[in-house]
Amino acid sequence: MKRNILNTFLFLLGVNFIYSCAEDREILKLNEAGKAAEVSNSFQSAYQLDAADYNSVWEKLVWQKADYGVATSIMYSIEVSTDEIFTDPALLATVMGENELDVTVDQINSAAINSGIREYGTGMLYLRISSALVKDNGSEVEEADQKRTVSEVSSFEVTTYGSIPNHIFKVGSESGWNENDDQTFQLFELEPNVFTGNFKMVNGEAFKILQTKGWGDDLGGDYFTEKSPEITGEGDMTFEGETGFYKLIVNLTAKSIIIDEVQALYKVGSENDWNPSDPDIETVQPLFHVYKNVYRGRIPFVKDEEFKIVELFGAWDPQYNGGNLNLISGDLTGDDNIKYVGETGDYELFLDMDSMDLYVE
Repeated sequence: MKRNILNTFLFLLGVNFIYSCAEDREILKLNEAGKAAEVSNSFQSAYQLDAADYNSVWEKLVWQKADYGVATSIMYSIEVSTDEIFTDPALLATVMGENELDVTVDQINSAAINSGIREYGTGMLYLRISSALVKDNGSEVEEADQKRTVSEVSSFEVTTYGSIPNHIFKVGSESGWNENDDQTFQLFELEPNVFTGNFKMVNGEAFKILQTKGWGDDLGGDYFTEKSPEITGEGDMTFEGETGFYKLIVNLTAKSIIIDEVQALYKVGSENDWNPSDPDIETVQPLFHVYKNVYRGRIPFVKDEEFKIVELFGAWDPQYNGGNLNLISGDLTGDDNIKYVGETGDYELFLDMDSMDLYVE
């Protein structure tokens, strides 16, 4: 009896040894360097991303699968970075086992911003696919056993969009009644159903409010039950106040349209004799608040002019200059006075007071 038990024990021990050796041979095989995935796409040199297309497919990524020599479960991580060595990569997506993925415009836009390209900015983006071994259920294995491999790097330029709040439009005589002028006269939803825009308003100008591009849902004076005294008219509204800079507040719940004090910053420099109290409204250069803490102005620039940004009309302090702003655009330079070295012309000047980024587009 004892001999039978001993024989059985030795048999089981032998089986276990054989199985362990086979398992070791499998591990040894996996320990060899795997073949990395290969990206099959030919990317465009540059992409202009548009918020209107956020849910559309940007690119269908396709790659040849990584090869570890044996059938195994593989997790692919698609990463992007603003440098070729992926110092601080952003994760675009993960894919279990498959070798293709429809990437939406919003996905690549978010990944580009997370990797370091600012909203509404342009920069080079680098893309790679890394592969790693995982368990059949997709859960991670020990890092030493992942056998991570990385594809060759692809690159392209992207121009991102930002997280723009809902907005409506002021359209009228100052925009040639052009419903497609959706930049200069936007009002943004900064509170629920309350839209705010900062503009230059001209005495006698006529306008309506459009809830979307197009004339099907335009709002005239007869829609609003409360109007500032400067605004008259039942169909087309007329601004009867003094020409100047104002904040326009449209509350669609209360059906009110109100004129308030403008929220703006001002560009002051060599082109208006460094006069922060310049009384000529035609030469004052405001950057109007648009949303969040972002200011924007359509500004005439002259090559080699110098300027600063002031917060209060008529005062030098507080002021913003090359010493306390991040000059993002290559045509802006200087540690104190900001010098514009680009070509003469009218451009959009943006200042994000959260990041302190100043740039020209």
